[in-house]
Amino acid sequence: MCKIFRKASVVILIVNINTIFASGIFSNLDSFSVYGSTSFSSYKESFVSESLELVDIRPSLTGFSVGAIYNSCYDFTFAYLDNSESINVYNFPYVDKYISTKFHYHINRYEKFKLKIGLDLIKSKEYEYTRNSFIIGLYKDIDYFNNPVIIFLDLISSNQECNNCQEESFSGLTIGGNVKLLVDKLDNNEIKDIIWFGLELNTNDFNKYYFGFNSGVFIPLK
Repeated sequence: MCKIFRKASVVILIVNINTIFASGIFSNLDSFSVYGSTSFSSYKESFVSESLELVDIRPSLTGFSVGAIYNSCYDFTFAYLDNSESINVYNFPYVDKYISTKFHYHINRYEKFKLKIGLDLIKSKEYEYTRNSFIIGLYKDIDYFNNPVIIFLDLISSNQECNNCQEESFSGLTIGGNVKLLVDKLDNNEIKDIIWFGLELNTNDFNKYYFGFNSGVFIPLK
């Protein structure tokens, strides 16, 4: 497998199209919601191979997920991911399909912010690879603008096991914001549908950073 010799920190602009039909950070009043999502991420990567040739590739990560939120606290997600290159910022070592199982618990007791903690288990479909991640996040509603904004910060600590993993553990960060467009209802129900747009800055190793753009719709159920 080719080796990467570049060590300097860089910021990468990733085309990230992610349509999500719910999220735990939007679930404040409803007792139960189900959701699904589709996503596509891609960017250009350049590196020097073992034969000292400059190689350009375009890693992409596609996926879809389904999940449910109960009582605005308990958030379960199952995701299917398809990785196209063994060299990528997503920290997937194989060109393969991956299955992800996530659980988040949202703590809504604080007035100034909300807290979530979670676990994520990822397994490769064809190879002997597992990744266990612990997630802790903060998010807050800001209503000072014409449209409310949710700002959030996720810290992720991961451990992975595979035959050719260069690192057994790594840490990452996601920080960003989502602009909410509330959809008015004729019956004046305070539980409203939400259309939202977001921007994220991500890193999986604090060496390479990448931006992502997201959009979606939140449809609460009683």
